[in-house]
Amino acid sequence: MSTHAQPAADIVRPRRTALHALAETRGLLGGHVAASRPVTFETDDGVALRASLLPGPSAPAGPGPAVVLLHGFAAHRLKPRYAWLADELATRLTVLSVDQRGHGQSAGVSGLGASEASDVRAAVGRLREAGHPWVAVVGVSMGATSTVTAAAAGVAMDAAVLISGPGWIEMEPTTAPMQRLRRVWHAPGGRAALRGVIGVRIADHRGWQAPAHPADAAGALPNPTLVVHGEDDLWFPRSHADALVAGHGDATDWREPGFGHAEDGFWDPFGRRLALALRAAYTSGRFPDRQELLWPV
Repeated sequence: MSTHAQPAADIVRPRRTALHALAETRGLLGGHVAASRPVTFETDDGVALRASLLPGPSAPAGPGPAVVLLHGFAAHRLKPRYAWLADELATRLTVLSVDQRGHGQSAGVSGLGASEASDVRAAVGRLREAGHPWVAVVGVSMGATSTVTAAAAGVAMDAAVLISGPGWIEMEPTTAPMQRLRRVWHAPGGRAALRGVIGVRIADHRGWQAPAHPADAAGALPNPTLVVHGEDDLWFPRSHADALVAGHGDATDWREPGFGHAEDGFWDPFGRRLALALRAAYTSGRFPDRQELLWPV
């Protein structure tokens, strides 16, 4: 199988209506194509999590490398683009795709990446108990914050991928999407509206404790670490990724043209490149540069 992916310019993305997007968020559309089974496990603070386990390629010598996949805010593991990414990663590794607390079929309330360190610890532990010798964590947007927070809390992971993650936590957001989210979250009845409309259960903002700025905690992430960020991300500007890379000190940096934010970029060739990159990190101890996985121009 070729290790090259077609240029991003060849990507054709179908348009989604607002109704279609809502149906995806509520779990009315989506699911895995690859072989998978649902699993349930509990965090150290008593939250029941639901996940999909995708066994990946057969490993005659025993359990092979594995990855924990963490979605972004207002998403879940069965949402079409996240399920697709899990299916793609499962061509190379075992995948445990987790509904983080307050999302999908998991219990609890979302801490926006703060309390989710316990979710990451439980998911990594589940794979370790199953005998997987190498476990990476792939966190997307809020899931990237969860990944950094978990690493800072001492969760041992062998590699990390941060996709569309923030470099710092803004109490007064500067981008329009984050401003809209904050207004809803802080409005009377806002949390009830989020639960009723998109099914997300979120912590009360009045008692919420923000996690450490991810860029400040990025040094706790393992080597290798990969930072992926869209050049046209409307939620977190490119400067957030720059701060994460600088905070880690030795991260591989993929700047993705035409990627957007989080699941907006989950289309081929990105999925194939990420699967290949994770496998390379397992075999060589480093993530390849983006250019190493592109067709020659």
